[in-house]
Parts: sequence; structure tokens; C-alpha cells
Amino acid sequence: MRTGWKIKQWTAFAPIAVMIVGCALGPDGRPAALVQSKVDSRLNVETSPQTTRVTVLPDQPTSAVEPVVDPMSESDDTRELSLESLQKIALDNNPSLRQVEAAVRRAAGIQHQVGLNPNPRLGYFADEVGDNSSSGLQGAFISQTFIRGDKLTANRHVLAHDLELMKWHAEAQRERVLTDVEVNFYRVLTSQRRLTLAREFREVAVQGLSVAQDRLEAGGTRQDVLQSEIQLSEIDLLIQRTELEVSAAWKQLAAIAGVPEMTRSTLIGDLPTSQVSRSSDSVYQHVLEESPALRAANQRLYRAQSNLRRQQVQPISNVTGQMGVGHDHATGDEFINLQISLPLPVNNTNQGNIYAAKATVDEAVENLERLKMRIRSELADVMREYEIAISTRKQYEAIILPKAKESERLIADTYATGEVDFLRVLTARKMYFDANLEYVNAQGDQAVANARIEGFLLSGGLLEVPTYPADDSLRGQALSSQ
Repeated sequence: MRTGWKIKQWTAFAPIAVMIVGCALGPDGRPAALVQSKVDSRLNVETSPQTTRVTVLPDQPTSAVEPVVDPMSESDDTRELSLESLQKIALDNNPSLRQVEAAVRRAAGIQHQVGLNPNPRLGYFADEVGDNSSSGLQGAFISQTFIRGDKLTANRHVLAHDLELMKWHAEAQRERVLTDVEVNFYRVLTSQRRLTLAREFREVAVQGLSVAQDRLEAGGTRQDVLQSEIQLSEIDLLIQRTELEVSAAWKQLAAIAGVPEMTRSTLIGDLPTSQVSRSSDSVYQHVLEESPALRAANQRLYRAQSNLRRQQVQPISNVTGQMGVGHDHATGDEFINLQISLPLPVNNTNQGNIYAAKATVDEAVENLERLKMRIRSELADVMREYEIAISTRKQYEAIILPKAKESERLIADTYATGEVDFLRVLTARKMYFDANLEYVNAQGDQAVANARIEGFLLSGGLLEVPTYPADDSLRGQALSSQ
């Protein structure tokens, strides 16, 4: 975490420390020099019209509260990772990308295979073999099937769309991985910021408990100590829960990056404090034009249309030609034999495959429309989350955080004069802390929603990736002439 941000957060919590110092005066107005001296030994507070600087001096935790130990602090890597570096790691290591790239290569190989011409046949023939007479025929022949209707070229056109389809699947998978990395990056970053806030506020809460205990010795109430201990315990619980959130989010990030054993590191990045102006219609239009998933669906439609044209030329019969040369032992003459054959499309005109191909075109059209409707539905949810996060962040920046800070200052002033009780102090202090947490949450929600929008709503970088199920059956169909 960068130092500048931490200083900013300490400045944000400075009024809390000022209030704690103000708590040293008893509500009955009695001198509290003993209390003040104990507080001053741990807190040094300097205020000016421009800023409030708080320096926390080393202190031993009270016997009533056990210190919180960070189980990951000793094993954390000192490296700092940016979003860009993590995305590069994912592109190099995520196994789904290599899997879909292999599927692309398979499609390319089959696309080449389906356009190959059939091999010629070479053979030998003999008549009356084993007969002792001098009669009989012997010779050799060669035959070749000639594919008519340009079926082999049509085969390659069909599978060229398959190849493009798989390339767009690969691009869509790449977007899924990048989006998942970005989403999990900001989830980890948000949890890290929440954890930092909680740890910093814990130090303030410890000082508050110390003040309450000192005031008890000077004539205060046991209730103030109990309330301070409850608040500190709540902060400890929040720290533990947030630490688990950070750990889980990091494991998810490491898994999507393809390096599950990667040591947890500090992330370099900023949560958003501004936003990109967007409208649902413009975002929807952009997704329709640029989404690799939609382009893959378009290629699926083009493939179906190309296959329909291919099936329509299938009834054009192939021609098989054969030429043989031999020797007639009865006459001693040499001879040449020519044969030409072709099937007659009487019973089978490929009508079933043509009908099925037309249905596949209809299915591809409806699939494309379905995807568009799904994108519109998902976009409505993501845009709602994005706009809510922006509205929440702005509200906290402009109104809630400043008012919570001012409320703390006023509570500190009135408590110093004995006008409010210690419970009001705890409530104001917790309210300001909660406001900071909600502000960070809103920033994180905005970053996550923005990542999903920029990633064309694609996610699932470790889910099952599309495979290429086709084979070279189109070539067999072309050669069979059936």
C-alpha cells in the first residue's frame, strides 16, 4: 500500500483522536490531570486550520484486550503487483487460453483436410489365373474419382467459418480472463483498504479504551469501559473477517491468473474517485459491435448458411473414371480398357441434409437474437450497479463523510463541557468509521461494475471453454457422392 493513502486515512481519523483527548475532562468538570497525563504519554495531537496531525506513540495493550495478530503478515510477499502485471501473468499462465488455442489449431487442421482431393487407385487384374491354357487376360488399371459441384471448395468455405468461430471463441475467452483478473484485483484492493481502515481505527479504539479506564480511576463509570471494550471487540472481529476476505479474494485472483501458489502480495492501484460518462444505449451498441461472443455467434450463423449451400450441391454426381492396359494371351494382342461411372440421384437427393441445414440456419438466427436479449438483460443489471455505486460514492464524498466528520468534532466539543455522555462519543466515532468503510465499498463496486462493462459482460475465465466438435465428415460426404 502506498504511504500517501495511509497518511490521508490518518488525517481522516484525526478528529477521533482529538475527541479522545477531549474525553479526559470529567463530565462533572473535576480536574483530570492524572487522566490527561496518561493520555498525553501515548497521543501527540497537533491541530491547525489546515490539518490535524496525529502521531501514535508506542504503547502496550491493556490486559483487557488481546492484540490482533495478522496470520499472513510474516508470509506476505514484499512485491507490489499492478493490474497490468497480473493480467500479463494470466495471459501467460491461464490454462483455458491454451486449451482454446489448441481448439483453434484443430479447426485449422480439419479445415485443410476437408478440401483435399481423393487419391487415385492403382490395381492389377487377371483372367483365368491358374489355367494351364494359353488364353486369359492380364493387366493393370488406374482409377480416379472426379468431384463435381465444387464440393471440396465448398467444404473449406464451411469450415473457414468454423475456424473464424473458434478464433472469436479464443478472443472471448481472453476477455473473460482479463475481466476476471480485473474484477478480482479490485475486490482484493477493496478488502485491503477495508483492512487498513479497520487496523488504523483499532489503534484509535485502543486509545479510547485506555481513556475510559483512566476515567474510571478518576471517578468515571464502568459502563464507559464496557462500551469501549465492546467497540474494540467489534473492530477485532471485523479485522478477522476482512483478513479472511482478503485471503479468499487473493486465492481467487491467483487461480484465475493460472498461478494458484502465487504468494500474496500488495496490490498497486487506486479505487475510483471519478467515473466515465455512459448511457445504457451507447454501451449496448458498443457491445453489439465489438463483443467477441457476439461475433462468434455471427460466425455460427455464417457457417450454417454456408453449409446449406454446401448441402444443396451434394446431389451433383461425381464421376469415376478408370483406364486399364493389358495383354490378351489368346491373341497376343495388347489392349486398353476405359470405364466411366456415376451414381444416379434417383432415391437420394440429399433432401434430409438440406432440410436439416435450413433448420440449423434458423437455429443460428434465433441464437444470435437470444444472445442480444441476454446482453441487454445483463447490461441492465450491471449499469444499475454502476450507477448506484457512483451515486453512493458521490453522496459519501459530498455529504455523508463531511457531516460525519463535523458531527465528531461537535460531539468532542460538547463532551468536553459535559453536555453529552460517553456513549454518544462511541456512537459518533463508530458512525464515522462505518461511513469510511461504506465509501470504500462504493468505490470497489464502481470499479467492479466498470470492469464488467469494459469486458463486454464476459466472465468465467476458468469455466469450461468451447471445444471444436466437428470432423472431416464433409469430405467423406463429398467423396461418397450420396
